[in-house]
Amino acid sequence: MCFVSTSDYEKTILWLVLSVSTATVSYFIHRTVSKIRKTKAQRNFSNPRYVIGSAVVNMERAIAYEDDTNFRFFARYAIRTCLGMRKAYPPNEPSASDIRERLLKMRFEESFIGKVLQIYSLESLPEDLQEWKNILTDTHKIVQVLLKQSA
Repeated sequence: MCFVSTSDYEKTILWLVLSVSTATVSYFIHRTVSKIRKTKAQRNFSNPRYVIGSAVVNMERAIAYEDDTNFRFFARYAIRTCLGMRKAYPPNEPSASDIRERLLKMRFEESFIGKVLQIYSLESLPEDLQEWKNILTDTHKIVQVLLKQSA
């Protein structure tokens, strides 16, 4: 004798069909949203202003974590990106003399070039976090000037 009625079978089949169809629809929605996000990220990272802005944000995070290595890396990265040297990463990054030559070709004053090279050539940062914030402010100013020049 069977204690399960036919209506229970119908409910079970309906539940299975709805579960599978919901899972399929959610998969396609997830795949579409993922493609849209990937396209947006590619578009953003092809924009130098976005990349420079994210480098400055990472410098601010490095201040919060007192991480001088990342702070110096992102300061150098922002300067290189502003100068059009986007694909130059350590250990193949340009030297300070290459940066100086590029700035001279762009006809900047020696005082400005000195400020850029001072930040670009930092070997270590001081213990005082206020000094780091001053360097961050100087980097902001340098980036703004370089972006105006390249625009």
